[in-house]
Amino acid sequence: MSPGGSIFGAPNLSNIISSTLSSSASPQLKHNYDAIAVAAHASMVAVGFRLIGLGEDHKIDAQPDSTEPAPLPAEWNATKGSYAFRYAHSQSSMEYLLKINSMGNKAVIMGMGMGDDRTYSFDVKADEFVSTGNLPVTLLQEGESKEDAARKIGDVFISIGRLSDFGSMMRLSIIQKLVPSLQKEGYEETQESQSSSTSRSNMAATTGLENDLKDLTIVKESYPQVKDADSDPSKLSAAVFSNVEYTPQDKTEIEQWLITARHIAANEDAAKTAERLSSLNTHLSTRTTLLGSKPSIADVGMYARLAPVVKGWSDEQRTGEQGNHHIVRWLDFVQNAPLFNLKISDSDKVQIDPSKVVFFPKPIDQKAEKERKKKEKAAAQAAAGATTAAAAGATVTSAASGEAQENAKPGKKEKKSTGDKVAEAVGAEAPTEKKGKKEKQPKQPKNQPAADKPLSPAMIDLRVGHILKAVNHPDADSLYVSTINVGDAPGTDNTSEYEGKTVRTVCSGLNGLVPLEEMQGRKIVAVCNLKPVKMRGIQSSAMVLAASPRPKEGEDDHGHGGPVELVNPPSDAEAGERVFFDGYEGEPEKQLNPKKKVWDYCQAGFTTTDAKEVAFDVSAVEQMKDQGKSGIASLKTKQGLCTVPTLAGATVR
Repeated sequence: MSPGGSIFGAPNLSNIISSTLSSSASPQLKHNYDAIAVAAHASMVAVGFRLIGLGEDHKIDAQPDSTEPAPLPAEWNATKGSYAFRYAHSQSSMEYLLKINSMGNKAVIMGMGMGDDRTYSFDVKADEFVSTGNLPVTLLQEGESKEDAARKIGDVFISIGRLSDFGSMMRLSIIQKLVPSLQKEGYEETQESQSSSTSRSNMAATTGLENDLKDLTIVKESYPQVKDADSDPSKLSAAVFSNVEYTPQDKTEIEQWLITARHIAANEDAAKTAERLSSLNTHLSTRTTLLGSKPSIADVGMYARLAPVVKGWSDEQRTGEQGNHHIVRWLDFVQNAPLFNLKISDSDKVQIDPSKVVFFPKPIDQKAEKERKKKEKAAAQAAAGATTAAAAGATVTSAASGEAQENAKPGKKEKKSTGDKVAEAVGAEAPTEKKGKKEKQPKQPKNQPAADKPLSPAMIDLRVGHILKAVNHPDADSLYVSTINVGDAPGTDNTSEYEGKTVRTVCSGLNGLVPLEEMQGRKIVAVCNLKPVKMRGIQSSAMVLAASPRPKEGEDDHGHGGPVELVNPPSDAEAGERVFFDGYEGEPEKQLNPKKKVWDYCQAGFTTTDAKEVAFDVSAVEQMKDQGKSGIASLKTKQGLCTVPTLAGATVR
């Protein structure tokens, strides 16, 4: 670090990044989460943390007194969107764990001291920091110096200022909490007495948000009360919308939306701007405001930045089939709603003419959709019944016809009934059939049950799930209650609607094993065709797949205290996407019959490999040994493999 330079400044972090990446790897940074992870690692190294492993069990041989940062092992970014680093520090006897996981379009950075129950975390939208269009990249090529590589870092991040911003966020949210009073030349810690809101204010200061907001004409004219208010965006929101309470998550989102607004207005990269607008349009498709239903200064800031952009849009860009309908609707709401009470003249508003709407998206009528599915189900059952009856009738007719043909053969005596035979034996006439009495019809054969399918993990309905929210179970300390989108159609049994999406409620015994913040907004793998069960009064309609160390012989299979790691599908997999074991593709059962124990038998083969990939080991399933199958089958989607962060040889359930 140059004299006088910031320890978390972009030049210092860039030099650390270029020094730690392996020159033999190409590309060295594959995607935006790689860049976030290596920036987090560089921030730790900048204040003297020494890398000693990847995750809790992995070890790196490093000299304890080395002044040079240890190079990252080649496998540090083997799993997209999931990273783990373990550190030691000369000023502490503890070891420290840093994890970075992708959750939706966010990267969640978590830090903890090994043996300490407390975790510290923050999250960022990766595309607000990283220029995805410049990835993948090899920073250090043959004939180039580390200084050349450091300069390329500026192209990977949206700007060198964004890299500095991230370093400051690491200091505020992770480093100074892990090692209070850390001593390092060039490192300054904020006072421990500062509140989290002050930290947010400092974070906002690194991005210049507060000056932008208070200098906006629309803010000054519409809300004169903010003149003497604190510059922190969340405090400005509280000053303007005094009857609204904001959660810590709300306050974080306010800051992130204001950053997005600034980038959209700057339009530094046309492709990136289009991507941000598309993401914003999708976000607003199920929300009245940026926070859902709560008004905030983020709506005002976004309006101020976006209105000039929308004014220049054509009718097709606004409301065409591929247009930004939801942005236009939201913008019109903000500029006209008494809720915001913006002081804008009619001539300055974005003019929206309903007669020029190009395309009208058809909203889904949930009630009609449910009724339609019910009729389809009834029709299918009726058709199945008719087919069964026809088949049974055909069987009877065929049998009768066969008997008639048998009796009609030349030289063939007609078969005698039991009554005829008895009459002959006693010398009596055969009994005559009474007139008018209907002949007794032969019994129709009952439908034979279909042969059971061979046992296979393909019978289990595994899908990518997106946890939209997770909370503690009100009546069970060990349970979380999650709201999960698994791609169900509207009206599907055991589903409900949440924020415009069809979702399932899922109870999972992960409380105390997986931090609640790790459950929020993330992608998981869900088992979707188990029979719904009530867990302490709440019906659970799926199961979240997780890995834990395989119990030793004699240990209680369910009594472990961790660690537990959720199974990660590929980060670009969509909610509802089918998950399957390679070589076991097939249509899953609609609902597994608990008596047949399909899940119990197959789950015995669910495991993780040395590469931390989730897999199926058929040799572990006693009931499948006569099928002639062997080997390990990887769990995957069409996008790629499903993995866990650190656990190898684990059991998965």
